[in-house]
Amino acid sequence: MNAATRALAEAHAVMAAELAKSRDQLAAAEAQRTELQASLTRLQASLAHSEDELAHSEDELARSAAARSETDAALAAARAACEQAQARIAQLEAERAALADSFARIAGSKSWRYTHPLRLGWRLARRLDGREPRE
Repeated sequence: MNAATRALAEAHAVMAAELAKSRDQLAAAEAQRTELQASLTRLQASLAHSEDELAHSEDELARSAAARSETDAALAAARAACEQAQARIAQLEAERAALADSFARIAGSKSWRYTHPLRLGWRLARRLDGREPRE
């Protein structure tokens, strides 16, 4: 073998080694690409699932907000009704106090005391007649 052939053989061997190394690197890159593609697919599936959950949560939030609005309206109406009832109670208590005062003045008057026997007589007559039940 001459020097040119040997140099050519060495160059061929170096190029073959570099080609083998490049093929190994290409295979590793392909394996890494496959892993990354699988990872991307999993991440896309996870993202789609998360978006579905987000949409569901937003729907629940909208329903909850609507329910809260209805509840707030009902609470406001109940508070207004309660205030009206309290005002009516205060009015009735004032009327009762006025009537109790009026009755106390009437029952304490001389005419009420003087006509007591007459009222007893009328009550006895109604009982005997059957128009007033016995106590």
